[in-house]
Amino acid sequence: MKKIAIIITVLIAMNLSKTQAQTVNMLPDTGNVGVGTTSPSTKLEVVGNTKLDGRLEIINEVTVKDSLQVDKKLTVDQDVLIKGQSVFIGDGKFKSDLRVLGTARMKEKLVVDSTANFKDKIVVDGLGKFNGDLKLNGDFIFGDNKRIKYFPPSGGNPEVITFGGNPPTLPEDGFCVFPLPTTTTINQFQGMIQAYGDYGSFTNVMSMGFDGANGIIDMAGKNSLGSSRLLINYYCGKDIFMNTGANGGNVTMTSSELGKVGIGLDNPLTKLDVKGDLMVRINPTQNTKALSIFDEVSNNDVFKVMSTGHIYATEVTVKLTPFPDYVFAKDYNLSTITELGDYINKNNRLPNMPTATEVEKNGIGVGELQTKLVEKIEELTLYILELNKRIKELEKK
Repeated sequence: MKKIAIIITVLIAMNLSKTQAQTVNMLPDTGNVGVGTTSPSTKLEVVGNTKLDGRLEIINEVTVKDSLQVDKKLTVDQDVLIKGQSVFIGDGKFKSDLRVLGTARMKEKLVVDSTANFKDKIVVDGLGKFNGDLKLNGDFIFGDNKRIKYFPPSGGNPEVITFGGNPPTLPEDGFCVFPLPTTTTINQFQGMIQAYGDYGSFTNVMSMGFDGANGIIDMAGKNSLGSSRLLINYYCGKDIFMNTGANGGNVTMTSSELGKVGIGLDNPLTKLDVKGDLMVRINPTQNTKALSIFDEVSNNDVFKVMSTGHIYATEVTVKLTPFPDYVFAKDYNLSTITELGDYINKNNRLPNMPTATEVEKNGIGVGELQTKLVEKIEELTLYILELNKRIKELEKK
């Protein structure tokens, strides 16, 4: 502004007299005028400081190639183009576009009624108010170290808006696959930050924030299966920890009426559907419940497995095939009483029964044991019938 003021000062100095208000002072149309220089390069060139006490009106564009300092208000009705550093000690009000290619520092208010475009930095020590658009090609930094940063789509990576700091370059390890960037909003809650995707007929929105009562992460839209999915570390195979701290709270997986949980499969058929092994780790020295099924009507456990290995149930049904009725078949090879006694004396167990060592080491299935016991009871019945027949024959004699 000082250099601009120099121009006006020189024009005023060229007046022959302040009292000759009706006198018109003219300079030739050809040639340049220099103040402080003998080789002016423009129509008017002033080398040195210039002071202007009156009003300065400039019809066309003003270009400032060095610093610009304004001690009071600066009001601009049209565009302002600043290529160097600008310091505004007072208010700056722009009714049209404001474009800053360098650094702009505002110690008081900045009000822009139209578009503000900053290619470098903007620092506002007071209140910053934008009634129009604010476009930043760099980061928006506030509170000295808070940052909002935008990463455009590049190399198959989606567009990313980050809050706080700079995230690592995506994908992290080169093996992750990320959804394509999108432009359609499906769902909204109070105070939500949304990430949304639109790929052909598949549209998904992830909302995160506040739904009026709870902090929430919500998914809406559809995929190839007809419903949206929220994938957590799906592509990179990382661990997920939920409420694992000492003061962790409850985790509710589904509602009481809707929703199913699948482990090891995509489409669970029941409330909990597990494909693969299920392990429950307990302390065997404590007689506590490791697994239970609770009946809300009777308010009791109808089935439970204790940490000591005991199982409690109201009823156990075991399907057995074949059941030992084959003992009563006419072609069944039943040992004689003498053969049975010889086998017991030699093996210390009944025929077709496991040894005590085998059972103690490997256990035995309930169904298998029941089958063998029924087999022995039916064989015993045949022996009793045979003995009864012999007794009746002896009684006849």
